[in-house]
Order: sequence, then C-alpha cells, then structure tokens
Amino acid sequence: MNHLTGAGSNQDRLIESTRIDLLNVHIFESAEDLESALTESIASEIIKIVAEKGHATGIFSSASEFDGLLHKLTLRADIPWTRLICYAVGEYVGMDEDSPRSLRRYLIERLVSRVPIAEFHGLRGEASNLAAVCSNFASLLESRPPDFAVIDLDQAGGLSLIDAKNCDFNDPAPVRVIERSDGQALITMTLPTLIKCRTIFASAFASAFTSAFASAGDPEKTVVESLKQGIRPQYPASILTTHPCAHLFLNSQRTAN
Repeated sequence: MNHLTGAGSNQDRLIESTRIDLLNVHIFESAEDLESALTESIASEIIKIVAEKGHATGIFSSASEFDGLLHKLTLRADIPWTRLICYAVGEYVGMDEDSPRSLRRYLIERLVSRVPIAEFHGLRGEASNLAAVCSNFASLLESRPPDFAVIDLDQAGGLSLIDAKNCDFNDPAPVRVIERSDGQALITMTLPTLIKCRTIFASAFASAFTSAFASAGDPEKTVVESLKQGIRPQYPASILTTHPCAHLFLNSQRTAN
C-alpha cells in the first residue's frame, strides 16, 4: 500500500506521495518534515515487529544526514529499545571504532549510547583477517536476520555504501570488502542482504546533493525520474522498485537550506 506507517499529521506536509513499480516514494516540504515522518514510520515498524515476535532486528546506515533522524528516534520512549538488535551496515577498511570517521562510532555516539539497545553489531574494519570478519558476520546475519533497514541513497544512485562500481543485485556474499569508485575501501553488507529485509526505509536529503547536481533541477525530481528508468547496475538504488515493502523519503530542494 502507498502510505506512511504511523505517519499521522506528517502527511499534511507531504508534497507528493507516489509509486514507482513497488516502491513507495514520499516527498516532503523540508528535511524536518522528512525526519519526523521517517522517525514515526521506523518507530511504528519496530513496535509492530516486537509485538509479533518479541524482538526486532534492524540495519542502520551511518550517513551524516541521519543526525536529526537518530536524535528524534532516541527521544521516542515508546520504542521497545531493549528488544532491538542493531547492525551497522559497514565500516572503512583499517579503521577502528575510536576513529572520528568510523561508521560504527557514528551509530554508537548518536544511537547506541543513548538508548538501551539489546545488542549492537558492527563490522571490524581494523581486523587483520577481513575474510574471517565477512564470514563471521554472514553467520550472524543468518542466525539473526534483519527485519528492516534504514539506509541512504546518494546523488549517483548508490544505495548505502554500494556504488555502481560494486553493484551486484545477485551477489552471493552477504558481506564483502569493496573498493568504491572514490578509492575508499570498505567492508559492507551487500545489496541482497539489504533487500532481504522485510521493510526498507531509504532516504535522500536534498541538502546532501552538490550544487552542481542541484543546478540541473530539483534533486528529488531527478531521483524519481532516475528510478523510473528501470533496474540497472549503473543506479544501484533502482533495486528498491522491486521490493514489496520499501519506502523512499525525499525532501524538496526549495526548502533544503
């Protein structure tokens, strides 16, 4: 269904809600509106899953644009945090969680240390044997499969840490080491791991798009048009259009600043 789970009054601030194949797309007036609606949807999903099975397991990206979202989530006393298992989607190779740029540290500081989460699992980018890290984490994912994912979409259509260079919609590995087109080496969950989640909450904040990209038109409209061009590895996020319960949250460039 093309609706926002538990969004409530935030629907009043929707510019548009549409569908691209199976993907539900919601465009809001501002980043604040996007964060509020996304917070409500994630909270409702966690509450529902815990009511169904006693616990919930989620994947979280570490996008800097998630600062406001994570802050709003930590203020939600109705979320059964002690029943939530949290995964970080990836980590830079060679980086430990004490580094200021660590993707694990980002989530620890903004989410894990602020609420009583049951378990937090991150990928050890500093490990000497990354193949073993991938294997062990794959086993963990198999034993405790994630129910939902909170991930970001970048201006090139990358989904979380996966860019076009590393896009494999049928990747047999749940976790692998990649080198992105920008030269960054990461250990990350693969697209099939993300897509296996029963619910996906993806977002792209207009403020994260470069001025050069924005000058070509409203970023939110460009994202929508790109997703309408079919599933293709050049645009990893296009796989979202095949998911039966995926939501993409966007906000208008007009109010991004």
